[in-house]
Amino acid sequence: GEGDDSKLAALAVGQQIEIMDIADLAQASYDMPRDVQKVFTNLMSGSINHLAAFTNAIDRETPE
Repeated sequence: GEGDDSKLAALAVGQQIEIMDIADLAQASYDMPRDVQKVFTNLMSGSINHLAAFTNAIDRETPE
């Protein structure tokens, strides 16, 4: 139904935001000191986990 479509659209937006965050963090950490890179790596790990969660949710909402 219509609610399912809007839920799927919201999940897709979340997925795209995480993809952009990961790319931004990767670029921002380039040429930074090691301790700063470690912070960016931790943030990227969180975004990667979130991305996986969005992707799994999309898979569950999408009919075979």
